[in-house]
Formats: sequence, structure tokens, C-alpha cells
Amino acid sequence: MMPTRFGWQTLAGVVAIMVPAILLAANTAPSRSPSHSELRREDHRDFDALRRGLEEHYHAHATHIPMQGLIGVIARISTHGSVRELHVAEFDDLSANIDAAEMKSFAESRMGGDWKRIVVETSRDGGELSLIYVRPEGDHLGMMVLDLDKGELNMVEMSMNPARLAKQIARWENHSRGRKTPENAVEQSGD
Repeated sequence: MMPTRFGWQTLAGVVAIMVPAILLAANTAPSRSPSHSELRREDHRDFDALRRGLEEHYHAHATHIPMQGLIGVIARISTHGSVRELHVAEFDDLSANIDAAEMKSFAESRMGGDWKRIVVETSRDGGELSLIYVRPEGDHLGMMVLDLDKGELNMVEMSMNPARLAKQIARWENHSRGRKTPENAVEQSGD
């Protein structure tokens, strides 16, 4: 099943965000890339610390998302390994009087110092906030997205390989338009 037009726009937006993120990550990459096992142990420690901190500080609880682990497995399989980890938390009951500056400050105090903020979008009244952070994770790029909207907060953390994801998206687009790429030309000739 191919993604809808809205799905393509969303994927294209992620790729558009990833170009500056990749450049940022390349400039801040450590001299020794952590091993895959080191990354798996620490992949979501900042996500969990931020989620727990929000629960304690604002006396709210993240909504349980059924089969969260399965979502990550499906993301990994459907993107052919381009997305390695995916974690989601949703708060529906945060205090409605949290302003954007307070949330930004709180989030940055709970996240590790290796996260770099690349997007900040705030509404004029300060009640809505979108933050996107990235960090290098070997050949992958970690991304944390926080979206605050009048007392509702959505958090998403993922680890992806931007180059592999861009190739996979291009392949999906070419396939949906019936164009032959080197990959699907071989598949079609082998039938």
C-alpha cells in the first residue's frame, strides 16, 4: 500500500529537515562513533528522562500507547532499517498555562548536552510550541520532536539513517509513478 499524498508531503518534509540536520551532525560528530550496542542501551535515556521529568514536574502522566515496541519494529521493517528506533509519548493533561519558554527551558534542562536544537516554532500567544532536536548516533541521526498545543504535548524520538531513508523515499516515489530505478528495473527484469 502506497502512502497518500499527505504521507508523501510529510516524508518530503522530514527529508527537507534532515539536510540541515545532517550538516549539523557532521560538524558535531564525535571522533569515535559509538558501537551499535552502545547506542541501543542509551538510545532513549534522554526521552525517558524527559518523559519522567514532565510527569513529576507537571503532575501528569503520559498516555500509554499500546504495542509501542511493535511500532518500532514495524518502522524498522517498513523503512528497511532506515528508522532504527521509534518512541512516542502523549500528554493530554498538562497544565494549560504552560508557556512555550517554560517548556523549552524545561526540555533542554532534562535532555543530554549532545542534542542540538534545529527548529523552534512558537505561536504569538506562546501557547503552542514545536521543537526539533538532533544528535549524531554513528551512521544514524537521533531526532526528538516536542509539540505543545494548549496543554497537550506529543513527544517523538527516533533514530534514522538519513541517507538510507532518502533513498528509500525516492524508491517509493519512483515506484508509485511507474518509473524504473536501478533497483526496480532489476526486480522487473527478473520476473
